[in-house]
Amino acid sequence: VTPPPTITNDSNAIIANMINNKVIEPVHPTEYIRKNSIRSFMFLRKKWDDDVEIMKGRLCADGSSLAKAAFPNEYYSPCVDFKTITTTLAMTNDPKNERKVYDVKEAFTRALIGDREVFMTIEPEVTKRLVNKQQAPSHWKDYPEKGVLYVQLKKALYGLPESSLLWYNTVNRVLERNGFTRCQEDYCLYKKDILTIFSSPKSSSKSLTESTKTALEAEFGKLKEKSGDDLLYLGFRIIKKKNCIVLDQTHYWDKLIEEYKAYSLKEYHTP
Repeated sequence: VTPPPTITNDSNAIIANMINNKVIEPVHPTEYIRKNSIRSFMFLRKKWDDDVEIMKGRLCADGSSLAKAAFPNEYYSPCVDFKTITTTLAMTNDPKNERKVYDVKEAFTRALIGDREVFMTIEPEVTKRLVNKQQAPSHWKDYPEKGVLYVQLKKALYGLPESSLLWYNTVNRVLERNGFTRCQEDYCLYKKDILTIFSSPKSSSKSLTESTKTALEAEFGKLKEKSGDDLLYLGFRIIKKKNCIVLDQTHYWDKLIEEYKAYSLKEYHTP
């Protein structure tokens, strides 16, 4: 008998992480801050991590009003071309090369906002978890106004229209500082000593992979790492077989069907 999945709720840890990384700082609200603050909300969703089902908690910003007030190209972040993914995977099909996926925990909150001032309200229920459960420093108790906490964002947050671009610029600086060159055809593809990666013995490739991981962890903290012949990446299941690599999304669709209880959908065959 297969035991039921373990369900955990890591929203408290996420909030504590935001405080420790100085993503938000409390402020005493002025009339300007009250008028120009955006809302925040706690987003909860189920997420599978290997065999563990996690109730993922994330504090997000409602940046819709900011997006309407700005030019869209101010917030555009490069997006990886699907051809880049397939071509890179084809190169790693060589037995000498490794396939590894690294994940930066709460990646957006690692990127500084810069000189821009963004204020946000945190609703009473979340404020209680911050202050009363002593996740925040003790002096934070002096800041809530009628249960609502006003904060200034120091780093990017999920929900801000520019967060993806801020994160991209951050990781771009780290990679280039560590000897990587950005591809001009696809700004999400970087290379470093490409002949070593794709032609030399596996030991050289492994050394380069480990040095890259060390550089990223020095900047962003402990990375979550996955490797092997069966990986999950960007909603794809990447399976390495004897003579090819398979991209499969059936697990993703199964989860969507389960989430939305869409069991009565009809099956259509495509060419």
